[in-house]
Amino acid sequence: MYCSKCAAEMPETKACIGCGGAITNTVGENLAPKKKAQERVAVIIGSALGIVALAILAYVFINIPWPEHRYVEPDYEYAAPEPTTPVAQTQAAPAQLSLSEIRAAYDAALEAAKWFGLHGLPIDPDSATEDFWFRVNHPDFSAIAELEAYLATIFTPHVVDELLSDTVRSRLRETNGVLYTQPADRGTNIFVGEQRSEIIRVSDYVVIYRRYVDMHEMWDDDTNGWVRANEPQTVEIHDFILTHVNGSWLFANFWLVV
Repeated sequence: MYCSKCAAEMPETKACIGCGGAITNTVGENLAPKKKAQERVAVIIGSALGIVALAILAYVFINIPWPEHRYVEPDYEYAAPEPTTPVAQTQAAPAQLSLSEIRAAYDAALEAAKWFGLHGLPIDPDSATEDFWFRVNHPDFSAIAELEAYLATIFTPHVVDELLSDTVRSRLRETNGVLYTQPADRGTNIFVGEQRSEIIRVSDYVVIYRRYVDMHEMWDDDTNGWVRANEPQTVEIHDFILTHVNGSWLFANFWLVV
C-alpha cells in the first residue's frame, strides 16, 4: 500500500501517517519518480553506512596490539648437513619419521632436558641417605655411563655434553654400582603461556620442530600485587633441529621453554 500524496509505503490504514494522504494499492504515475528517488537515497545511505562500518573494523584491526613475534636463533653448527658428495648421493635416504614419531621424539627430549633444568632425575623418594642423596629410579639406566648412553639415543654428543655439565655431574654419584642424585628442582617460568608446534621437513636428513611460545608480561597492580597480563605481548619462536646422524634421528640443539 502506498500514500497517493508522498508515495511512502504504508500499512493498510485510512490515511498516510506522515502527510495524511489517501492510501492506494499502487504508486501513481506522477509519484513514481519520487518513489524511485526515495529508494535510491535509501541505497546510498545503506552503502555509506556499510563503508563506515568497514572503516571502523579496519581501524580496530590495524590498531589491535598483536603480540610481537621474536625468533630465538638456534645453533645450526651441529646439525648434520644433507650429503653433497657423489658417493653420499648414491646412498638411499634414511627412512622418514612420521608426524607422531617426530612428536614422540620431542616429548622424549623434553622429558630428558627437564631432568637437568627443572625437576631432576626420577628418584625413589624412600631411598634417601643420611646426607640426602636419592637413588635414581629409571628402567633404562642405573649408572652414569648408562645415563650418557641413554641421552645419546636422543641428542647429538654436543647436546649430551651440555646437559651433563660439571654442575649436573656434581649432583650425581655411584655407590656400589647404584646411581644416586641430589634433587635441585626449580619452578617454571611464570611468563610462559600457551605453546604450539609446527613440523618443517628441511630435507631427507633434517627436520625442524618449531615451537611458538606465548610470553606474558607482569605488572605491579596496586590492589592485587604482581599480576600476569591475560593476553600475550610476545610470541617467541624456538627451532629444535632433529637431524639424521649415523643411522639415528637426534636433536642437534635443545633447551627448556617452561
